[in-house]
Amino acid sequence: MSRPDLATTIILLTMAVGFGRLVAERVPATWPRSLVYLLPTAVVGIALGIGTRATTYLWRWVGLDVGVPIAVLVLGLLAAAVGRQRGLSWTLALWLGGALVLIGLVTLPSSLGAPRLLDDGGARLYECVTRRSRWFPTGEYWDGGTTVVLVQAVANVALFVPLGMGLGLLRARPRWLLALAPPLLTSMAIETFQALFTARVCAPNDVMCNALGGLLGFCLSVLVLHVARARHRAVSEPPDPDARDAGAGGSGRPDLRQER
Repeated sequence: MSRPDLATTIILLTMAVGFGRLVAERVPATWPRSLVYLLPTAVVGIALGIGTRATTYLWRWVGLDVGVPIAVLVLGLLAAAVGRQRGLSWTLALWLGGALVLIGLVTLPSSLGAPRLLDDGGARLYECVTRRSRWFPTGEYWDGGTTVVLVQAVANVALFVPLGMGLGLLRARPRWLLALAPPLLTSMAIETFQALFTARVCAPNDVMCNALGGLLGFCLSVLVLHVARARHRAVSEPPDPDARDAGAGGSGRPDLRQER
């Protein structure tokens, strides 16, 4: 196992533990039982990332201009601070801020140095929106019989899953808007930045994959909460309903008769 794969494995296992703690904030007494299904989920993610080489995207910022990573870290901390001011727990606020940092470190740095407004930025953005292959990748994305677009799609989907998982723990309404809007707007902002300020390729299909990843993460979070609540109720309820009713007065109903 390479160093990037080992580091990715550690990150995903740490995220499984951290998300288990977040679930425990919403459904008390579920820690550490939630690790029973969170750790296998992390293992599947590790295998998928290593198998498709998607984990290499996590480290593309290493050795590049340090200004962008520093700016991303600052923005992540600001996002966590805003979340904390809005009443989120430190754990959830840091999770959401960390998800944004992860997205930024993968998508914003460029191998051509610090970002700057390109002379042909407007034309690049227009091509991004109007070129058919940017919406539905064609043969130009295939290399030597291997499906490069598949690896990119898996990476783009997986990248936004942590953000969606954090959004799934919020209590805000409406839920469907919370599941779609933040990942979609974040991805659109990133693709616009790439077209105007870097030489990286802007593509609407990346936006669709990112939005799908956010939605999958949101659904995964809702599913984990549902399972945690169901198991918590099963453990908390008395094993013998008759014994519970007897303790409450025989029939389980309050006795409203007045003594005479």
